[in-house]
Amino acid sequence: MTAESLSDPDLGYTVVSIPKDLDATQTKVLQDFIAYDKATWRIWFGGGKDTTGIDKVATGLTLQHVIDNAAKMKADGQHAQPPVRVSVSDVYVDSGGATAQVALCVDQRKMLMLDGNGNDVTTQAHRIQVPLATRMVRSGDNSWLAAEEQQGQDGECSVD
Repeated sequence: MTAESLSDPDLGYTVVSIPKDLDATQTKVLQDFIAYDKATWRIWFGGGKDTTGIDKVATGLTLQHVIDNAAKMKADGQHAQPPVRVSVSDVYVDSGGATAQVALCVDQRKMLMLDGNGNDVTTQAHRIQVPLATRMVRSGDNSWLAAEEQQGQDGECSVD
């Protein structure tokens, strides 16, 4: 597995780097996290109109947060326009194997926010480069679901 293999050029989603020497469990956590992250960006790039499948990659408060944000975005008639870049710095699995955390930096500095008429309504709050920590929980079918996210401050990390 490589950063390039996790990227999706058609979506405008680039994984710049991932940790080396991940074991099988860490690799699965990372793959499932990237599936979640891509699913959320598809929602934001699509203006919040289609949340199909988000319940397969997220749970709990994170799932509700995505659904609520999608509804707001749809009501506001806005959508994000790629690109977005991510750099994963750590994949930690707890000793019991039931929870994990993915640490990354998200670069949205070149992303735009457009209104329903295609006008650029991007604010500085959209153009950020921030650290994220996403807690993942193991589900019954042995996949990992995003359960909680914590975001740092703009400029606290770098994707480059």
